[in-house]
Amino acid sequence: MKDISAVIETVRAEQGLRTSGKQESAVRTAFLYNLSVITGSPGTGKTTVLKIILEVYRRIYPDGKIVLMAPTGRASRRMAESTGFDGACTMHSGLGLVSEEDEGSRTKKKDSLDADLVIVDEFSMVDMWLAGKFFSALKKGAKTVLVGDPDQLPSVGAGNVFKELIQCGLVPVTVLDEIFRQAKDSLIAHNARFIHDGSTKLYYGNDFQFLPCGSQADAAAAIIDRYCQEIESSGVEHVQILSPFRTEGAASSDHLNAAIREIVNPFQSVEDEIRIGPKTFRVGDRIMQTKNTDKVSNGDLGFIRYVEDTPEGKRIGLDFGEDRSLEYSTEDLVNLDLAYATTIHKAMGSEYDIVLMPVLKAHYIMLYRNLLYTGITRARKRVVLAGEKSVLFMAIHKNEISKRNTLLGERIRLYYKAYAKSAGIAVPEFLEEKLKAAG
Repeated sequence: MKDISAVIETVRAEQGLRTSGKQESAVRTAFLYNLSVITGSPGTGKTTVLKIILEVYRRIYPDGKIVLMAPTGRASRRMAESTGFDGACTMHSGLGLVSEEDEGSRTKKKDSLDADLVIVDEFSMVDMWLAGKFFSALKKGAKTVLVGDPDQLPSVGAGNVFKELIQCGLVPVTVLDEIFRQAKDSLIAHNARFIHDGSTKLYYGNDFQFLPCGSQADAAAAIIDRYCQEIESSGVEHVQILSPFRTEGAASSDHLNAAIREIVNPFQSVEDEIRIGPKTFRVGDRIMQTKNTDKVSNGDLGFIRYVEDTPEGKRIGLDFGEDRSLEYSTEDLVNLDLAYATTIHKAMGSEYDIVLMPVLKAHYIMLYRNLLYTGITRARKRVVLAGEKSVLFMAIHKNEISKRNTLLGERIRLYYKAYAKSAGIAVPEFLEEKLKAAG
């Protein structure tokens, strides 16, 4: 193998990239080990590291096959855009999966993943089931780099895989902690760091604002008013409301969706509207896909472009952007929701230019530090919070995260200890101590 330091330096110089010592360490670690982890909050240069890894790998292994993955369609497309690598896909499509509940009916599952370098972004969203499928599909000797932010919300499904892999002590981890992106002209990355550290000394300015509101009704009114201002100047596709709750009160995502839709996309005609159960959709509505299919992923955002009567029934035209135009039947609409507003959980893996978010006592049961942190780090350019500052501060200090009893980290350590003893490898002292502490 070529001298990796020389190749890194050449790539960095040719691409005009400024890197820290930890970023260079992350690149070297990716080549030294078959499994490594890169973590860091927004703005700490994870994308720069991935760009260098990809280019260095191409030069050292010109015939090697590279696959980039992410748990959601939006995250995989963002990965492709930021790295300039066209081969990014969702983990489900790359592994030939649909979803866990479709296990019995799935017919396209792949036996193995034919790639020599696999990079997975947003790995904190990966649950035990998907992680099991992923690691089982890797071919022997493949280099695997897992990237993410362990301080965001854990996966919706069972387990806390990313954090346990980091904490098991047996996987090489590089923590990027120097802020590059947004450092001088934006407060989002700095406030994300403060929130992560449990500090309430936040900076406020044009790109991080707080609107004082004493009730759900007041917060909802302020958010709706601000949403209309923001979409007028930036466009509806660049503005997203994120709420801790889906159905509870005026500032929940369902209530905000209904109120905003009547303002920005009011009723025009019966022909442009379609109903499925309790849901009503109109031409022009902003919508979110809520289930993975072959052509669109759970969490993808789009617009309804037309509703047409055909001999086979009504057909609904959907535009998910990037030349992804689909036509749905009425039955397919069960997998759509309005998406002017959505929950913070549903926004995991996504980014938006502008994020509006209520922070209220009524939502306190859901307001933990990692939920708040996840919400504000979805924003690239501006965050607008509406509610009570005392609740914001309480959320920052509320860091009790419910334990997920998968014991993944302990199992990894036990299996490694058994393997090391059978192979005659010395068991690291720290591992013996951790296993004794675990009982």
